Amino acid sequence: MTTAWSDGNSGWHLLDLQDDGTVRDRAVAGVPDGIDPMGGGDSPVGDAHGMVVQYRAGETVRSAWLDADEGKLVVLPYNPTINVTGRTVLTATHLVSWDGSTVSVYSRDDLTTAVRTVPLADDGPTHLMGMVGDTLLVCRYDSSLGAMDGSLPVWRVDGVAPDGSTTGTVLARTRSLGLAVPTPTAGCWCPAAAPTPPAGSEPGPCGLRRHPRGQAGRRRRAEAGDRPGAGPHPGRRPADRDGRRPGSGP
Repeated sequence: MTTAWSDGNSGWHLLDLQDDGTVRDRAVAGVPDGIDPMGGGDSPVGDAHGMVVQYRAGETVRSAWLDADEGKLVVLPYNPTINVTGRTVLTATHLVSWDGSTVSVYSRDDLTTAVRTVPLADDGPTHLMGMVGDTLLVCRYDSSLGAMDGSLPVWRVDGVAPDGSTTGTVLARTRSLGLAVPTPTAGCWCPAAAPTPPAGSEPGPCGLRRHPRGQAGRRRRAEAGDRPGAGPHPGRRPADRDGRRPGSGP
């Protein structure tokens, strides 16, 4: 998506790469006049079908859904936090926004009205990672694993039910700096981590753990690298132990 000023207005365009190498320029419909687009932070909330954007209308910050499939802007009646991680996530089926002590869940069929809300206390270290089925995945500091440090595996991933109760721990160790990745089948990949090694020893392996839709309480792991912070091998997608690739099954 690109923006350009013309006659005092910000024109928004989607650039689509075609199979023959050419680029198709589509003007985005529904963009209000006189607005000033804002950046989306380091981790934009979006996927191949669209993204949450923010802009200024005078002194007021507004949010909208940029529908890449339809080429239009849908103004939202709320402002999800998208400039920091752990506050808003987009799954294949929903937009999940945590503001204050409440998580609002919006269906992608209608992002203007929440289909439900989930109570979740804002205690500082906790952050939202994703949603699988009706279960929220949140990252929490676990003091039994060591001193608080976002770069160390002293955090865990818990499942949170629609009533706000914790259903259990679905990943025993992770880093708070890690980001979960939604799958096209409404599952979620979460960064896993080995225990903190003794001083002077080599770091243990890290990996990704896949939480299929409807199975957020079950643990499945895929090795993704041989050191903390490593990602999947270049050009290779991590596989489950049964050999399936992300998105190849439920």
